[in-house]
Amino acid sequence: MAERRLVFVMGVQRSGTNALFKSLERGAKHAFNEADDSPLFTGFYLRDDAVVCSVLDGLSGVVLAKPISETKRRSVSDVFAAYANYDLSVIWIYRDPVNCYASHIERWTGFRNRPEAFATAWSQRNQSVLDALGSHGDRITLVRYEDLTRSPAMVVSLGASVGLRIRSKFRRDHRRGRRELSREVVSVIEEGTQGVLQALDHACEL
Repeated sequence: MAERRLVFVMGVQRSGTNALFKSLERGAKHAFNEADDSPLFTGFYLRDDAVVCSVLDGLSGVVLAKPISETKRRSVSDVFAAYANYDLSVIWIYRDPVNCYASHIERWTGFRNRPEAFATAWSQRNQSVLDALGSHGDRITLVRYEDLTRSPAMVVSLGASVGLRIRSKFRRDHRRGRRELSREVVSVIEEGTQGVLQALDHACEL
């Protein structure tokens, strides 16, 4: 395996991926947030794998990237397969899907008034990391958004686990969805995500 170290921050949008990326980036030699147009990204997806690898091969030190949209089109296992020649670690962050939904619909319109569709998409994408644990569990770190908002020390420890000296950029969790969404919407999301959320919690505690 090549010596070049890659750290990918992944998870569903509005799950704390940006706060996690910003916490980690000061410790990485090169950091690439998702973007419409950048050396690694086009339209917020990773560029063709060969193009990405050509960029990576010109860099040194730890490379951090946040390709969170990738699980809309391929699995976490597929990402590991594409970058098998690198020392890749994935940090997957997940959040209470009720609060994730509230944050999502505040920013984007796609799932507004469609909590069932959101629950399905949230479950499918988070299931992708659960499916990858069997083959790549030693290179995947699962973390709960709520834990990181409560403990800056946990964020620092997480950085140390992937070789990065960092400072927490997480803010207090206001749990807006739990406070403001209707009981009906909360119930729909809970029913649609319960199994995957329980599996994530269980895997996170192992």
